[in-house]
Amino acid sequence: MSAPLPSNEAERLNALHRYDILDTGPEQAFDDITLLASQICCTKIATISLIDRNRQWFKSKVGITANETPRDTALCAYGILKPELLVVEDALVDKRFATNPMVTGAPKIRFYAGAPLITPDGHALGMLCVNGPEARTLSPEQSAGLQALSRQVVAQLELRRSLAELALARDAALKAGNSKSQFLANMSHEIRTQMNGVIGMAGMLLDTSLDKKQREFVEVIRKSGDLMLTIIRDILDFSKIDAGKLTFETLDFQLGDVVESTLELLAEKAESNGLELLGLVHHAVRTDLRGDAGRLRQVLTNILNNAIKFTKQGEVVLRISQQAETKTGVVLRFEVKDTGIGISAEAQQHLFEAFSQENSATTRKYGGTGLGLAIARQLVGMMDGEIGVESELEKGATFWFTAHFEKQATALRANQGSERLVGIRALIVNDNCSNYILRLHLANLGMRFSAVSGCLEALELLRSEAANGDPFRLAILDLLTPEIDGLKLARSIKEDPDLVGTRLVLLASARQRTDMDLFKALGIGESLVKPIKQSRLHECLSTVLSDNGTSLAVSEHVSVGLTDRQTSRHAIRILLAEDNLINQKVALHQLAKYGYHADAVADGNEVLKALSRKSYDIILMDCQMPEMDGYEATQAIRAREQSLEQGGPGKPATYIVAMTASAMHGEREKCLALGMDDYLSKPVQAPELQAAIERGKQSVKTKSIEQPLLTSVS
Repeated sequence: MSAPLPSNEAERLNALHRYDILDTGPEQAFDDITLLASQICCTKIATISLIDRNRQWFKSKVGITANETPRDTALCAYGILKPELLVVEDALVDKRFATNPMVTGAPKIRFYAGAPLITPDGHALGMLCVNGPEARTLSPEQSAGLQALSRQVVAQLELRRSLAELALARDAALKAGNSKSQFLANMSHEIRTQMNGVIGMAGMLLDTSLDKKQREFVEVIRKSGDLMLTIIRDILDFSKIDAGKLTFETLDFQLGDVVESTLELLAEKAESNGLELLGLVHHAVRTDLRGDAGRLRQVLTNILNNAIKFTKQGEVVLRISQQAETKTGVVLRFEVKDTGIGISAEAQQHLFEAFSQENSATTRKYGGTGLGLAIARQLVGMMDGEIGVESELEKGATFWFTAHFEKQATALRANQGSERLVGIRALIVNDNCSNYILRLHLANLGMRFSAVSGCLEALELLRSEAANGDPFRLAILDLLTPEIDGLKLARSIKEDPDLVGTRLVLLASARQRTDMDLFKALGIGESLVKPIKQSRLHECLSTVLSDNGTSLAVSEHVSVGLTDRQTSRHAIRILLAEDNLINQKVALHQLAKYGYHADAVADGNEVLKALSRKSYDIILMDCQMPEMDGYEATQAIRAREQSLEQGGPGKPATYIVAMTASAMHGEREKCLALGMDDYLSKPVQAPELQAAIERGKQSVKTKSIEQPLLTSVS
């Protein structure tokens, strides 16, 4: 005798199928409930039975091996008809079950008790049941326990469905987030590619003969382009943070390299604003660190860029000190102090919030998204640090943040190996605040020093101290100083018999071209480019003051002077791979600006064809090109080089510089992993391109490279 169907059978089946549990594997939570039901009710058999259209399927079972039975023989099919506990004390005397094969045959059920599994919306999905081969009944406590356990089964079903729905929602969110991130990346790439042309062409125009009004217009175009790039970068980073997709790496890095590369990147902007950009790592700071150097550089760039933007005159100084140290890590404090417009106390309260700047007038005047400091705060937090500001209106500002880094196994301090410079006397000849940072550097090295602002005063002091028996062993001169420029001062020092032993170092700005052949002829040992790099200063002083350092007198017949532009041509073979014709023209112009010539192709296939016809030292490789992109071309080149190496010694590997408008984190690492040697992000600024070429020249062994010439002016 089969059980009748419930009146809501269609809705009940829909409810059952929504749980998506039929034909699933064992789950511990359900098995624990079944076992407990068997123990409470003192039966060998217990099941969680779900009544499908034509079958009874066991989600969990104790005491039987079958996975399912036909619905028309299932005692549970009767149990779902009513919401109460169903107890059959003796199936043989119950006319509903007396002839049931489950009663008359195996497993010979005589006793049955089941509690219906009722969903929150009132549908009975099946039963939590127990049964045995002997007639009996349940105690009130057993009945209550079985019903309580049935409610736990439903609770587990609800939890299971909720987790499944959450997983689907998570997957949908991840998919949406990935789509959003990919959209932003694609948008950023397309805009950066076009902005490379806009900013590059503006730079080309600035290198032509323009009247004052035309130059102002072009400068507006270039500055607007730079601002657009800042907005794109900030929006992309903020979107990643908001989506929880911003990733951090833990890799070895040199603190000095990060600081100096950041200052170098911003040096031209600071100089164009008439500012001194200075950096100092305290001598006690551990410099061999582990962490995400790229994210640290991003925070420094954001804060330094802000300081430069809001400072009309004076200086921007970065100081780094060590706040705490353990056996495995350090906490560093970074301070950026400027002499700019300052920030009111009220504005400081909201300064690190998204889309917040001091006021709307500031936003209109200086531009920006208001995201830079919000991003910096998020990144600093991810480095287990804090960020803050100290400022008053019209009195400048000091932004500070702390960050935790791991120590490398052989971590060094900033001034390690500088003992031989201790006590050496130096004279600084400089009329601006660069001598302030030089004082700090020299003090870190344990040197004795004095500073003067003019060349005539310097000559008098050098001569008087030499006469007193305590001469200056070193003089650091500025290329452009009042009264007499640095080159003429160098000549005057070296022409004086009492001062000829004084070692000389020349300071020059990033825009001033230097020629060490000319400097050597004037008796100058080394030159330093501002902003002064701490590592380069240490290296420079060690070289100049060593036994091999120059102390030669000035050569005869040397005319002193500098031209505004370099006019030499470099015999280095460069191939430019760039499919965008405008960007191709920009890159070729930038190369020509520094005296380089390059052949140009438009895709990876053309790169390989060009290499089969001619040998190149450096390839500037656009990553996104049609037909064959830069990634594939690089892999093909490296495979070809490897096969040639196996055939015998050959030409050194071509130096490949990636050029990409992709702004996704990890792009640099991807390029390097595929065999590229260097990386430039579009829009490519001319100084960055020149620096990459110089790195390439150092890496590859060219047969002949013409030395740069410096036109002399009588």
